[in-house]
Amino acid sequence: MVTYFAKSCLKSKLKKIGFLSSENAGVRRLTNAGHEYIEAIRSDTVWTKTKEATAAVGGMTLGMMRDVAIAYLKQEVSEKLGVKL
Repeated sequence: MVTYFAKSCLKSKLKKIGFLSSENAGVRRLTNAGHEYIEAIRSDTVWTKTKEATAAVGGMTLGMMRDVAIAYLKQEVSEKLGVKL
């Protein structure tokens, strides 16, 4: 399961891998897109809405989830600050 998740993150350009040895690869660092996704879902409200949106359409890619989460975060910021993003 961890390997599948790591491969999914790599395909979504959310993380970069580094090789620990010739047989093993590990997460070297998150990409900027990965950091943006983690920052967006840090809000419980945004994470809950993102999960609900994913369930409503029957699933989506990590990249799509990132885009949805960022859209919800922008909406939340816009409402709180009264500015359009």
